[in-house]
Amino acid sequence: MGIASIKVEPMPKKYWHQCPHCGHTEQHHKNLSKYAVCGQCEKLYSKDEIAITSEDRPEDVHDVQYKTSQQRAEETVFIDYCAFTYEVKGTNDPEVAISRAAQMLKSFLPHLEIEMRGKGFHGFYESAILLIDGVPSGLIASGSSTHRRTYVEMTGLACGFVNFKAFGQMLFDLKARLSRVDTALDFFNSKYDPQAIRQAYRRGEFKNRGQNPSSSMAGPWDDKARWGAGLTYY
Repeated sequence: MGIASIKVEPMPKKYWHQCPHCGHTEQHHKNLSKYAVCGQCEKLYSKDEIAITSEDRPEDVHDVQYKTSQQRAEETVFIDYCAFTYEVKGTNDPEVAISRAAQMLKSFLPHLEIEMRGKGFHGFYESAILLIDGVPSGLIASGSSTHRRTYVEMTGLACGFVNFKAFGQMLFDLKARLSRVDTALDFFNSKYDPQAIRQAYRRGEFKNRGQNPSSSMAGPWDDKARWGAGLTYY
């Protein structure tokens, strides 16, 4: 009777990582994936571009770097959503145009894949979902009888990876037209809160050319005891 042997692979070690967006630190398996999603701000980041990578959490260093990254986040307005169109050259096939757009975006977005939707989008004949590590992160659409343009939209997840100085140069070279850009600024010390923003909106402080933009609310605004769960004012 033979003896079966089973090789047991050791579990990868966990390392402490610090999110470059909000400064939150948490443990991840270093060699299971190159990327991680922050448990606090829920943004995707590369483990190779972080402030802390160590097996043992260095509390003293962590405190200093956490404050520094948090202060940096509060001083930096970031792009949270972006959409643009540009003229397609060299092909009339929408699927080819979508594939070329994806290849262009891969220099900015790690692990980018596309998944054809099998249907159009806002007047375009074909469209595809942008996926980063399997997470939906935007959309590409192309094909029309009235123009030869390709449409690209990127969510906050995708925008978090983009170097917009280089990306802006690419858009300039493409003679692209921006159709939507959302900017955001995170506050961690209650300097501003959704209530203050809502009051500023009512005072007309967001008016442009005499008109207030549209607004909406999300979260338990009517239950003050649950405000800690999060309030959002769009």
